[in-house]
Amino acid sequence: MGPVVLKFGGTSVQDEQALRRLVSIVAAAPAPRVVVVSALAGVTNTLSQIASMEPGPERAGALAPICERHLALAAALSTRAQQHAALEHVSAMFAGACAALRAPEVLRHARRDALLAVGELASSRLVAAILASSGIDACWVDARRVVVTDDRHGAARPLRDETRTAVDRELAPLLASGRVPVLGGFVGAAANGRTTTLGRGGSDYSAGIVAAALQASRVEIWTDVDGLLSADPRIVEDADLLESVSGLEAYDLARFGARVLHAGTLEPVAERGIPVHVRNSRTPSRSGTAIGAAIHRDAPPVAGLAHRRAVSVVDLVARDLGATTGFLERVAECADHGAGHAVTPIAVSPQRAVIAVDEAAAAERICEQFRDVAAVASVEQGGLVAVVGHAVHSNPAVWRALLHLRERALVSRIVQSSSGCALVAITVPGAVEGVVRELHGVGVRRAREVA
Repeated sequence: MGPVVLKFGGTSVQDEQALRRLVSIVAAAPAPRVVVVSALAGVTNTLSQIASMEPGPERAGALAPICERHLALAAALSTRAQQHAALEHVSAMFAGACAALRAPEVLRHARRDALLAVGELASSRLVAAILASSGIDACWVDARRVVVTDDRHGAARPLRDETRTAVDRELAPLLASGRVPVLGGFVGAAANGRTTTLGRGGSDYSAGIVAAALQASRVEIWTDVDGLLSADPRIVEDADLLESVSGLEAYDLARFGARVLHAGTLEPVAERGIPVHVRNSRTPSRSGTAIGAAIHRDAPPVAGLAHRRAVSVVDLVARDLGATTGFLERVAECADHGAGHAVTPIAVSPQRAVIAVDEAAAAERICEQFRDVAAVASVEQGGLVAVVGHAVHSNPAVWRALLHLRERALVSRIVQSSSGCALVAITVPGAVEGVVRELHGVGVRRAREVA
């Protein structure tokens, strides 16, 4: 049986109380175990702001409060024997962050990654010390020695074979001896040794990468909500907990805007059939959401909604309808590289692609990139609401709700996703929240009740 990979998000490592809960969860998990942690809540945002500051003493000085926060937690939660090593290592990491800020401008992308990585590197070193102080045989592992990536700073992609070799070298011996490796998510290193990051939300992705390389028995994503919900609870207060969903449903919910889970998490584990569980670290007795490869026979036809408030939707038509290989390759490259922003293919065929991107400027760049292989049919500004479910395309309640919204000009178009698991409504600007509430009430909930 493979190990359990336990991933803890920022709110699950944000303070003393959260870290004590983490210790209890790890202690209760069956061996063998691997722990992957995010930066402490709020730290990555602060580091990103520091990276954008003008050079000067204020920039380096802004690191001091973050460092002190980590040191205070180490002093409060680790034993004297562990404190010295933890304090020394955390201090060294932030000294390295100060050095990264002084790197030449020509290395600015590498410099930014080196700075942003400090959040996960420091939090994982801290968690390893706290677990060891609590009687768990935990040890810190530098994620840069485990996750091997290409050299695209800020949005690096893992190199599968190289990462598997590194995991066998760094993690397998520790697990075989009964130890609990603890590493930071979000962070890797290119072949040249330079620090890379996997993009925002990449800590979940790291857990999936490590789990796939280890052939883990399951991945547990510990966060601050009970699991995946049928809609954003900030918009729909009585949204339903989804006890189980298929991997494809979870993937579409994540890529179309549900923030509980990073879509990339599911990519490396799906082909190996590794289940993922999303659970609440504040209420660990609750079962959360189970994500499996197959659709449960009693699963409702519609799982729920995901949304993005402001997108540009680009509709592209291949110029040469008889030779579409170049067009499809360009679509895949666009989705992979993202033009510097979140790029989500909604529907893709050999002749046409409908793509959502988070910024209008990025949409313009995409149109330019496709100029030689595709004509731009349209570019729309608005919101995006996806109705996700294994039988959503044939559900009359959902279609009635969508068409009613279209008749009232709240939705400009409805796109059937090429995944076969989502109907995507492009809303007029500012209409997302109202569309989510109405679709949930008369579409999603009715479909789930009938089922």
